[in-house]
Amino acid sequence: MLSSSLPILLLMLSFLPSSSFPRSLSLLLRPLSSSSQLPSLPYTIGITGPIASGKTTFSTSLSNQKNYTLLQADSLITYPPNSTSYDLIVSEFGPQIVGSDSLIDRKILGDIVFSSPPKMKILESILWPEASLKISTFLKATSNNVVLLEASPLHSAGWDIQFCDEVISVTAKESVRVGRLMARNGLTEEAARRRVEGQRGKIREGGTVIVNEGEGMEEEVEREGRRIDGIIKKILEDMD
Repeated sequence: MLSSSLPILLLMLSFLPSSSFPRSLSLLLRPLSSSSQLPSLPYTIGITGPIASGKTTFSTSLSNQKNYTLLQADSLITYPPNSTSYDLIVSEFGPQIVGSDSLIDRKILGDIVFSSPPKMKILESILWPEASLKISTFLKATSNNVVLLEASPLHSAGWDIQFCDEVISVTAKESVRVGRLMARNGLTEEAARRRVEGQRGKIREGGTVIVNEGEGMEEEVEREGRRIDGIIKKILEDMD
């Protein structure tokens, strides 16, 4: 396993300035094809991080600046009325999570699962398999050379191994994330802390680690864009 990963690891390191090592070290995740020593396209980068870490800000900025395709897992996790996921969730969590519009109230559901790890696991077991199928279908159909797969449960769901060539983790101090949740979601400090604490130990850092606490993000986006473009250039040259 190590020997097969070495060529791409060395390739990634070749595009890193010496001053950024080891902070920007990225590891090969998706197995290489036997016909090439480089990954196939699309080159898929998982972007993950805990709640309110700023991963969406980072991934959106990188996508817009470099014209990479951004696939946000949250947009794939849906449960409209009369769907199988909807019926399973209502059956498991009760009719109190359904609003007057017949839609599942995400805030009520969130309050339940973020305060109960067993309940969270049940919800994940309902939603993740369908999301996995949608991700797979999307990656097979896209024509872009680079796809950014943004997902909080990237590691927990196994999508880092299943779909990604490398991972970028976005993080921030808990106090910063609590403040962001309070401002963004209108939560009390207690509710915001409960959500932050509910993810402890579940979202792990790996690969490149980006600290997003309000400063230096533009430089990080530019640096990562240059590094990724260098990898894609090498892959395309190898395909010629």
